[in-house]
Amino acid sequence: GMLVGREIEVWRELPKDELLVFAISLLLPVIPAPKEARMSDRPFDRAHLNEIRYVKTGKLAEEGYELKICRNGITIRYSTDPGRFYAEKTLGQLARGGEMHLGVIRDEPSGKDTGS
Repeated sequence: GMLVGREIEVWRELPKDELLVFAISLLLPVIPAPKEARMSDRPFDRAHLNEIRYVKTGKLAEEGYELKICRNGITIRYSTDPGRFYAEKTLGQLARGGEMHLGVIRDEPSGKDTGS
């Protein structure tokens, strides 16, 4: 009833790109939800699902990753093996979750104790 109407009003007030991020963050079949997901409405052709480029970089948090889904393939940026593993896990969840879209997903462990 009323609640749904109110939610639609809130959505209309959001700028288009923020609205998309908000909507996709609710729909993204990834658990736990990544810190940042900026997806477009353009579908990703699964024929390119196995075209993965790995880029090791020191510019990300230790277990963080950036997963870039482009028209002609996927780029995974990571700084350590756990980051690469989390990126692959996220990609696997996306691949099982129905239609995939072009975009960028970034994540890093939240408040993890660095001293162990």
